[in-house]
Amino acid sequence: GAEVIAWAHDEYGSREGTFSDWDGNFSMFLYGDGINYDLEAGGHGWVGNMYYIDSYQIEMGEHFEFYLEPSDEGQNLVHNGGFEEGLNYWYNHQNTVIMGTGQTMWNSDQSFEAFEGDSSLKMFGLYQDDIDLPEGNVFQTYYDHFGWGQQLEGSAWVMAHEDDYFGDGPSNFVLFAKYFSHDWNWKGMHISQPFDREYPPNDWHQFNLNAIVPDDVGIVQIGVMF
Repeated sequence: GAEVIAWAHDEYGSREGTFSDWDGNFSMFLYGDGINYDLEAGGHGWVGNMYYIDSYQIEMGEHFEFYLEPSDEGQNLVHNGGFEEGLNYWYNHQNTVIMGTGQTMWNSDQSFEAFEGDSSLKMFGLYQDDIDLPEGNVFQTYYDHFGWGQQLEGSAWVMAHEDDYFGDGPSNFVLFAKYFSHDWNWKGMHISQPFDREYPPNDWHQFNLNAIVPDDVGIVQIGVMF
């Protein structure tokens, strides 16, 4: 089950610990006597959360209910990540096309070969004259899915062909996780290392995203940006 630790709020090193069962239930005996606690629960297949309990609640013998959610740790949350189903599940800004293995590439007499499977996503510039560096996004959106402090990991293989090369200008490609409140207020973004002109054309390069969900986030978008 989840590991549950009660840390004495103002007394470093003082703690009580237990584990929940796989239904999320647990019990713990805590001393009141003016001691407040930070109760940390999570891990071992559960989303981590922290709760504050003051000594008065303990002394009054109150019972508490904390709702632990199963963690998606180790699971791939992205649907149709190889684009074998076209753009199903993905939101895009229409600056994209699905390339199939064997298809002739633009400005070239060579055939495309996907890194894995039979399909890949191709992104290209928006070419908006009123914006200095316009960006195109392809992403999936998750509502109330992630908890504060939860770790996200993403990975993608990326290639630019020499006959349709983007590296002559300032363009680059990144994986991203964008964060918003429930009211769509901006909460920040994590991005991967950019794929840019520093990487040679025609070769596939792996890029990774490692992120930790910030506080007060209700909506997360995970995808790629060019």
